[in-house]
Amino acid sequence: MRFPSPWLDPDRAISVHLDWKLALRQAVQTGRTANLDPEALARHDLCELGHWLGSPLACCEGSEETRLVHRRFHILAGQLVQRLQEGASADTVAGLLGQLEDQSAKLVNRLGSAAQAQSSRLLATT
Repeated sequence: MRFPSPWLDPDRAISVHLDWKLALRQAVQTGRTANLDPEALARHDLCELGHWLGSPLACCEGSEETRLVHRRFHILAGQLVQRLQEGASADTVAGLLGQLEDQSAKLVNRLGSAAQAQSSRLLATT
């Protein structure tokens, strides 16, 4: 189901997030992080989901917690890449990678909850 503007399309948000996370994981696993900017990765407001979460359109039940989870995810991503660029091995940053995975799972769950809430609201207005 596609949500009309100003609604977030949670399926798209989840897909974009998971694609981004996969690309980051592949960069970590292959050691190809030199072209990644840790400061930019740590900026939660630069990705598509971050733009939406930072907008007034994102005011709905649970949106503040979703913003916090999304923000933590990006901070961890930036820290992970920075440590790798400083010479840490993938094994050394395994704890950060685990935290990143935890935040990602929380974010996907929150977006799934947002999808259910939006569907309920849309059905109630029709």
